[in-house]
Amino acid sequence: MAAHVLEGDLKVLFVTWDAGGNIPPFLGLGAELGRRGHQVACLGSASLLEPLNGVGINLIPLLAGQPFDPLVRLPTAESLRVQKDIFFGKGMQEDFLRACNDFVPDLVVVDFCQVSTIASANRLGLTTVILTHTLLGRILPHWDKTFLTQINDCLVSTGLSTVNSTLEFWEKSQAVLAATTPLLDADYTRQSRLVTYTGPIFEPGKPTEHAHRGIDSSRPRVLISFSTTFMEQLEPMRHAILAVSELDVMATVTTGPAIMPSELPEAPNVEVVKWASHAEILPQVAAAIVHAGHSSVSKALSFGVPLLCIPLGRDQHYVAERVVHVGAGLVVQNDASSQEIKDNLFALLRDKSFGVNAKRIADEMRLAGRGEHNGARLLERLYDERL
Repeated sequence: MAAHVLEGDLKVLFVTWDAGGNIPPFLGLGAELGRRGHQVACLGSASLLEPLNGVGINLIPLLAGQPFDPLVRLPTAESLRVQKDIFFGKGMQEDFLRACNDFVPDLVVVDFCQVSTIASANRLGLTTVILTHTLLGRILPHWDKTFLTQINDCLVSTGLSTVNSTLEFWEKSQAVLAATTPLLDADYTRQSRLVTYTGPIFEPGKPTEHAHRGIDSSRPRVLISFSTTFMEQLEPMRHAILAVSELDVMATVTTGPAIMPSELPEAPNVEVVKWASHAEILPQVAAAIVHAGHSSVSKALSFGVPLLCIPLGRDQHYVAERVVHVGAGLVVQNDASSQEIKDNLFALLRDKSFGVNAKRIADEMRLAGRGEHNGARLLERLYDERL
């Protein structure tokens, strides 16, 4: 008779880096694993200590690997150098081997960006799960074009065979946990038998730290939220506030740690706060203006909220295109004027089809189940199969 996972059976090692939107899936999945009685540790930078400890995950700090602080405004060349070390560096491999010796995990879950760590896990024969936190339709073509040579260099230096694609590299592992919905990523839903779409995995909720103004229920409410990391978002946020100030709406702006509320203009119908729980705000919102980060888009769509996307970089242009493709929003460029943002937001609020499509996606996401539950079950099943 096959053995089955019992409460507390699993020791799971996460490996990730602090890039902002990639962290909520690790926090949500770790919290769910802990709720099921499993032990979770995470190899990462010291900046992750507070959020990890907040959900019961122990931090194993980096010693040799390159840390990354998403709030430090590095020159582009320096930022790319740091990221290259995180993705492909030997320091991360050294830290990973140390963490495995100390923690002795049953499973490892690694951010898809951290190639040298994934290669080391494969070389050690560990049960390895790659976690993706944005759309595969963006990841796979971009990584094939940009990083395939570095992937193969890393594989050769680790003593593994080279590959012809990023997906072929992933298939050296036991599973790919895609923390998104195939409704947005439809072109890549059948790329590999190892890919499991769990649905988006969000950070466990915490109560808002801000007492919001009384909501004028006679006027639509709009949420404006851009990246939690620094991405030159100040001017787009200013233009978005000027846009909503001229519409008959109420708006809440959350700046995150990268921007100070005092840097933004004031308006009678706009409240600006550093942080507030989007899970508390979104049920009351008619539309959201976002930078089209995968986490922000997924959270809004999970509440059936249509989106005006102003992508700043990274994967955000592709995510915004997919929002438009499924009829759940509109997109403007990051240098759009306040008038252009105003016109598009007015169209988004006036045309009810955007809200209908967003609510359809929310309903289908709800039927698929919570991402953290699906992800935890996937890990437990993998462990069962390896016994």
